[in-house]
Amino acid sequence: MGPKGRIGGKAKIEIIVRPQHPCKHPVAVSLWSCAKAANLEANPDILHNCWQEQHVFSKNDLQCAIWAVSTLRSSQAPLLQNLVHSFVRRSRGATVVPGLGNVFWALSWSGCLKNAMASIPDLESQASESLTWLGARDLAGIAWACAISQCGNHSLMEAVAEVCGLRISQLPPRYLSNVFWAFAKSLIRWPGSNAACFWAVVTQQLSEFRPEEMAAVAWAAARTQTSISSTAVQPFHRQVMIFSYHGELGPREFANLLWSLARLSSLQKSACAELFQGMSTRHNELQSQHIASLVWTLASIRHWCSPFLEMATDSICSRSSNFGHTELVGIAVSFAKLSCTQNSGVLLHCAREFHSNELTSQSFANLMWAFATVSQTGVIDKHRLQKVTANINQLFNNCTSQELSTTAWAFVKLNIATKPVMQIFASRACEIIDSFNAQNVANFSWALALELLSDLEVWRELRKFVAERMAEFKSQELASLCWSFAVVRNQFDCLLVAEAVCSQPNDAIPSILGVTWALNHLEVSDVRTKAALLRHGQKLDAAHGTQLPRSTLAVAQRSKQTMKNAAAVSPHISLELFDRLVVSKPSGWEVEEGQRKDKGRCLPSLSCYLRDSEHAVSSPIFHDASHHYGFIHRLDVPGSGLVLAAKSYSAFYDLQFQLMSGQLRREYISLCHGWLCQKQVDRSIRTQRGLPSRVSTGGRPSVTQLTRIACCFRRTTGQTFTLILVRIFTGRTHQIRAHTAHLGHPTVSDGKYSSASTFQEDCQWCPRNFLHRHRVGFFNHHGQYVQVTEDLPSDLQRVLLELEPRADGWSREAWENFVKSS
Repeated sequence: MGPKGRIGGKAKIEIIVRPQHPCKHPVAVSLWSCAKAANLEANPDILHNCWQEQHVFSKNDLQCAIWAVSTLRSSQAPLLQNLVHSFVRRSRGATVVPGLGNVFWALSWSGCLKNAMASIPDLESQASESLTWLGARDLAGIAWACAISQCGNHSLMEAVAEVCGLRISQLPPRYLSNVFWAFAKSLIRWPGSNAACFWAVVTQQLSEFRPEEMAAVAWAAARTQTSISSTAVQPFHRQVMIFSYHGELGPREFANLLWSLARLSSLQKSACAELFQGMSTRHNELQSQHIASLVWTLASIRHWCSPFLEMATDSICSRSSNFGHTELVGIAVSFAKLSCTQNSGVLLHCAREFHSNELTSQSFANLMWAFATVSQTGVIDKHRLQKVTANINQLFNNCTSQELSTTAWAFVKLNIATKPVMQIFASRACEIIDSFNAQNVANFSWALALELLSDLEVWRELRKFVAERMAEFKSQELASLCWSFAVVRNQFDCLLVAEAVCSQPNDAIPSILGVTWALNHLEVSDVRTKAALLRHGQKLDAAHGTQLPRSTLAVAQRSKQTMKNAAAVSPHISLELFDRLVVSKPSGWEVEEGQRKDKGRCLPSLSCYLRDSEHAVSSPIFHDASHHYGFIHRLDVPGSGLVLAAKSYSAFYDLQFQLMSGQLRREYISLCHGWLCQKQVDRSIRTQRGLPSRVSTGGRPSVTQLTRIACCFRRTTGQTFTLILVRIFTGRTHQIRAHTAHLGHPTVSDGKYSSASTFQEDCQWCPRNFLHRHRVGFFNHHGQYVQVTEDLPSDLQRVLLELEPRADGWSREAWENFVKSS
């Protein structure tokens, strides 16, 4: 999901059109000279004299005077309109009115065009009647003036567009760029020629274009979403590189060209890097709007250009007051798309826009989306946010469905949603439900479900929308809906959506896994989900040439020999079957390669271990990062124990189905602080990138079963501990550690979920987090249940030697039985 209202550059072209012929009347000549010198003080009485002598001016004198008065910006609107009125009256009945473009330009430049067209009706009619005979200069002047003034007379603009379309090959580059820019500004399309014809003319004259003219053409094509093939854009792209090489691109042209090419999807990362390198020595010339536009450009092509982004960060942090409201909002969105979580300083300045007088529902939604995307809750000023939410009803009184659903999603994602605010959102959603699209419904339902708001009236409207417009939903949106309905215990609609997902093509496989989880949450099943997953796995095996050995017995014997010779600090295969295996992971290893680094070095991984094994050739999935190298689940780096992996795609999706449907069993041995009672923890867990998981109503459903093995204490200090058997029914990040810490009984030597002093004290006698996955249970390819058990590793067994069971007979007996079995 992305924000609405993206920020981009605007290529504004100011064409200074002077009359082509010099004037003759002395007053007109003097006024003309003052305008050229931009100095009215040299002849302060000249405007008064113009009022007195205008009745004897020729048409050319009038045209020159109109241009001069507007150029001087002398706040003489009555004089200007009077001069224009005289010019129109003198031109009445003429077939050709040279200089009409100058008149339009002057009125627009002075901000008087709207009033003049309203008070001088003949001005528009005269322009419309003489368009066919006007030159390119006058056509460009009329188009530019109407676009700048936004006077809304589309009929005149459409007439200009039609004439220009017929004469497109005759327009010089300067006027061609001006008229195309004007039509894009007014969102007028060319009726006389298509995009291919227009671009062909541009390509033919490309060497004659100046940088600002090319920027205008590119901006206009991007603004009107002109469809141009990549082949047709290549000559244009080459010319941009030539300008850059010779240093001819100014900051405005540079920003507008890159923004436009990105919008046209024709900007490659390699070319972008080269262009930025050419501009590196002139970054001090970039203004706030240029920086905002360029950051958006990098975000749109997902290109991380470190030197420029570092410069942009310094600029935003040092002179944020120079940046406008829209620019800061756009920068926040762009940094979020680039996943710039480390640039919290930039986001902190952007967060100040919560206090801006220009804050609208759209800008608020975009800011919230940006912070939620990078999980930056710390940069949001809670006090300012409370002021905004106090007026949330007024702020979202005229919001769109996109803004509403985005904000609700972001509030929940950032864990700042409150029931009153969500009720306001729900009430507003009921009013504008007809304007919702499928993505809006999926996101809004997800937000309500995570907050466990199942009793709101809006659910009736959402269910009605889904039932009537099911065909509009993509598979991912349907899976999200199915999950939402499952969380709020709406079985009927959950099954309805699940049926729609199962009828989707193969690209819906991730969605089918989500549906499987949702159905299991409601304790129902659908055989079609498993069948669809297995069919997809078989197709992938055929496509990748998976060839597994036929002799299951021989494979099992090799795995036992591997176990026998394995070192205690290295992984080993605990069980290997025909198409799946169980690997024992030592502490300090990660499951998938490249996830974490220790002092700049990559940690050893099970994925590399399997890829280096004798089965790598016959199991292509071991090389496939998109399928997690065959691994079905993960295990924290400090933890140890059993990890299940698939040797084929068919086995992978079979085991994924078992995982999502609750058939896969995972049990752990852990040592936690204090004397913990046996219980089942059913509390949602919220996960945020780079932050510890925590129990929260805005999290995902999580269930952990804690069974007490024995209560004990440390001999030397008398500290109390509980040895527990843990079974998880969901697989959230750090689920066991987060749940036990929430209960006030963190696991031993847990640096994330216990206090610093507790962690330091634990590390003196327990070198790493005491958490070991000792049992996994699953069904093999014949449907038979298989269970694998792994004893505590030697380092954790040595930790137990430091402990003594509690004096009661039950704990002592349980302790002795566990130690013997280990």
